[in-house]
Amino acid sequence: MNASRTHDSRDNLNDFLAASALLTGFSRVELQGTGLAQTYYGVLWGAAGSTATAALIEQVLRVEACSGSERDGELRQVFEDPQLGPPCQRLIALWYTGVWKALPSAWHAQYAGDFQDFDHVISPDSYRQGLQWPTIGSHPQGAKQPGFATWSFPPAPPPLERSDNHGS
Repeated sequence: MNASRTHDSRDNLNDFLAASALLTGFSRVELQGTGLAQTYYGVLWGAAGSTATAALIEQVLRVEACSGSERDGELRQVFEDPQLGPPCQRLIALWYTGVWKALPSAWHAQYAGDFQDFDHVISPDSYRQGLQWPTIGSHPQGAKQPGFATWSFPPAPPPLERSDNHGS
């Protein structure tokens, strides 16, 4: 990723989507379909700052080129990295829940970050579009109703394990 690009450029958003796809297990198309990719990119950028955001995306894209156990090991290193781990973990939780949880104060003391880092629900859409709902085969209560009298149907079987669909 070219660090000279602005945080709202199309290339950076595409890189962000590619990294997010690897981290969440959802395809880029599914993530774009939430309508929140640009917003979430801005949240990460605003909370962790440009340096940590660029480094995180660049490192995850390097991991994407790996395969099998090598990919798992490289991804584990990202999660355990003192600079990249906390924003990475917060980003995954953001995609699934629609909530940004502030980075630890010790992280800010060492790596800076930005004043926009505080606990908050991003928007009503972020709740409705959270990846937790399709993951558990449900719907966001009070936001997307399943339909009249669906309470009378037996629960759907759990979803099959997701395949590696990190492409477009």
